[in-house]
Amino acid sequence: ADNHLTGCLPSEIGNQLPKLKWLQLWSNELTGVLPPSISNCSKLRFLEMSNNNLSGKLTIDFSKLGDINRITLTDNNFHGRGKADDMRFIDGLKNCTRLVSLDLDYCNLTGVLPISI
Repeated sequence: ADNHLTGCLPSEIGNQLPKLKWLQLWSNELTGVLPPSISNCSKLRFLEMSNNNLSGKLTIDFSKLGDINRITLTDNNFHGRGKADDMRFIDGLKNCTRLVSLDLDYCNLTGVLPISI
């Protein structure tokens, strides 16, 4: 955290590190999307990626991250096209029974909140 890392996260990070428990890369200069393969890190407890330049639609399947405790994605540029499915990632959060903190402020999210909320 708080380095000067640049570039994109590897698309296969979740397949290569399936037992990962902490992913803390906040306050860097990372770009691109959060790889959907992070869904395969079934032991992940902390996902802290705030203060980067991450963008695109959030496509992580949070329903596979049952042990997740904290998700912090503040100050990024996530977006979709304003369609109902752009916020679909929220549906998976109902399976995250250990989740105590969800920070999505200043992410430029758009779309329709799902009924599951």
